[in-house]
Amino acid sequence: MKPATEGWSSEGTKAYAALLERARDLSTFVITHTFWSTIAAEERSDARSNLIQVTRPAPAESTPAP
Repeated sequence: MKPATEGWSSEGTKAYAALLERARDLSTFVITHTFWSTIAAEERSDARSNLIQVTRPAPAESTPAP
């Protein structure tokens, strides 16, 4: 993740830090969840990658001009 940059207000920097910490906490929760023990060790990396793919929003479809 990109670090807070110069020129940010102290409020913006604090909000960014809080969001970054929340993202780390959620990542830890997902990675250490007991569900992963039901997946064979050699398949976990692919399973986590698949989870990331299905949780990302689908790209917006472009509508052809009339």
